[in-house]
Parts: sequence; C-alpha cells; structure tokens
Amino acid sequence: MRGTRAILALLVALALLEVGVAWAYVAKRAFTGQPFPDLLTQYYVLQPWAARFSDQFPFPPEWWPLYVGDVGSPTVSSRWWIGDPLLGHRNAKNALVSENKWSYRRSNAQGFVITEADAPVYAAQPPAGIFRIVVLGGSTVEGNGASGSLTALPAALLSVLRTDYAPTAAGLNSFEVINAGVSGYTSANELLYYVSELYQLHPHLVISYGAWNDQQINNRVLAQHGSAAPRLATEEYWRYSSIINGHFQWTPAAGNFLIRTAVAAVQAARGFALVDWVF
Repeated sequence: MRGTRAILALLVALALLEVGVAWAYVAKRAFTGQPFPDLLTQYYVLQPWAARFSDQFPFPPEWWPLYVGDVGSPTVSSRWWIGDPLLGHRNAKNALVSENKWSYRRSNAQGFVITEADAPVYAAQPPAGIFRIVVLGGSTVEGNGASGSLTALPAALLSVLRTDYAPTAAGLNSFEVINAGVSGYTSANELLYYVSELYQLHPHLVISYGAWNDQQINNRVLAQHGSAAPRLATEEYWRYSSIINGHFQWTPAAGNFLIRTAVAAVQAARGFALVDWVF
C-alpha cells in the first residue's frame, strides 16, 4: 500500500511539475500576443514533434510558430478553412498546417497560399516592372498532391516563368503569381472571390483552374434528382441549414455543445504528455 501511495505521489508531483514548467513557458512568451491555448499547444505538441520529426516535415523549422496542426483533425481544418459570409469559407491568414504530416500549406497575411518562401504581402497595385498573375481554383490550386505550398501549381508556374521567360509587354521584366486557390471552391466561388476582392489587386492575367468540384456537385444532383432543372439548394445547403437552425433550439444546441466539449476535452488530454504516456 505504501509503495502504491508513493508511486501515486510521485506521479502527482511529476504532473504538477510538468504543469508548472508549461505555464512558465507560456508566461515567458506571453508578450508575443499569442493566445494561451496556442502557446500550450506549442509546448505540449509542437516542440515534441519538432524535436522528434524535424527532418520529416517539409517546411523550415522557423515556421513552427505558425503551425496549427494537421488538417485531418476537424478542429484544425476549421482553423485553416474559416467561415466567410459571402464565399462560405476561405483560407486563414498567417497559418501553417500539415496534411498527413508529410505535406504542408502556409498562408500569408492576406490569406493567400504562399508562392514564395518569404510570404510576401501583395500591394493593391503590382510593383513596377512586375506582371501579376492570379490563379483561382479549388484544392488542386491550393496545394493538394504537392509536398508543400512552394511546390503547388501556382508556385511551380512562378518558378518556370521567372526561370525561362520574360514578359513581352513594355516596362515589365518579371512575374508575380498569387495563389488564390481554396479547397472546395467551385466556379461560382471563384467568380465571387474575384469580383468582391481580387480585382482590387489589378492582375494583368487571371487563370481559373478547376471544374472538378463543379462536376462533383452536378453528378450528385443528377444521381439524386435525375436530369431535372439545376437547383441552387443542394443537399449540402439543406444539411448546413439544419445545423444553423439547430443553434436556435435548446435541445440541438445543447447536444452540439456537449459533443464539442467532449471532443475538445479528449484532444486536450491527448496533448498532455503524462496522460498520453499513461494511456
């Protein structure tokens, strides 16, 4: 019995020590303005991962402070693809996520997936001598299938243009490519994105690379309704409407709250090194 008590006391002491060290880590970096949960995530999750798998992540170590997590997690994907009242969703600003741990996506301060390592911010007017290109699309443009943002289609296009070509228009001597791809975007999303925001960047050329998402939606509509007239209110529309309407009713809202609380608690426990070690 005494031995069991001693082991339990030691475990409690180790847990308290670890919590104390973690909050000391947070306190030391509180001046950076990062939220406490993000700092705790860095301590419990990112630092161990960086130490153990630093050579396996395809992004530079100095980018770690921007890392949100792997998009396979619903809580991480919701922080990378954030809600937007007009477009439905868009990419977060100044964020870095991995995909299955071996690919990454990083955005700049405007929410564009980077095409250059220094993540430039694009001014309203193209710089002098620069031929500006905006590439619109869905997940393929955003970076699906690439090892990272700097090897995605828009970045590869920029590399080829700067290496092998020069603008033919007078006064232009180089290129700039903006990756405006967002996973799940259809041609309708792309058009809204351009007319509401992207035209203000005054691109010389706009490329739309997509149609897969449009085809997927059309195939689902055909499979469920036959060759009827096109419908704007698809099954996704009704599903999301049901979720939103549920927030205004006590029972669905309470159920959703309990589910999200339980998921957050489990994820927090898994991020706690001692709990993860014991279980």
